Amino acid sequence: MSEKLRLLLVEDDDLDIEILPRLLDESDMAPFDCAHCGNLTTAERELEGNKFDVILLDLNLPDSSGLETVERVRCKGPGTPIVVLTGHDDVKIGIEAIKKGAQDFLLKGDLDARLLTHAIRYAMGRKEVEMERDKLVEELQSKLEKIKVLKGLIPVCSWCRKVRNDAGFWNQFEDYVTDNSEAEISHGICPNCEKKVRSEPHR
Repeated sequence: MSEKLRLLLVEDDDLDIEILPRLLDESDMAPFDCAHCGNLTTAERELEGNKFDVILLDLNLPDSSGLETVERVRCKGPGTPIVVLTGHDDVKIGIEAIKKGAQDFLLKGDLDARLLTHAIRYAMGRKEVEMERDKLVEELQSKLEKIKVLKGLIPVCSWCRKVRNDAGFWNQFEDYVTDNSEAEISHGICPNCEKKVRSEPHR
């Protein structure tokens, strides 16, 4: 990655605060900017006023713990990928964190530069795919809402074949279909009518 990455490290453990930037230095992700917050309240303020490429998030902070931490961070930074940092025996909660909106998790006891780099890149890629998927779903829903479907009783005059609309006016069939559906009208002549036309004497 050639562009400088902006990381937000939300961590209150002094040892991890020292180790994580060092691991990033050893990775091939440099150059990067790493902002640090020691509690969730400060992190929420940072997310309100700044844009980050990824968040490294410890679940157990002085003012928040567990999955609530993920939910609050995701709320403040909905477009930012999250890598959760968990204790050595917290695989289960790491998986639950992904279900709550995180993109990946790392066990602190297994951390090294390679794993950290892989997790960050995976989280960023997965978030990009998720946002593209959400955009497509939103566009599809918008198009479905615009689709008009003819249904129910359609009042047609048995003589002139005009259709009465909801306002009580009688319209040509073509106009009624155009106003109440996404269909397009093409004109032609059916075989029976064609025979009638051909059999009529020319004037």
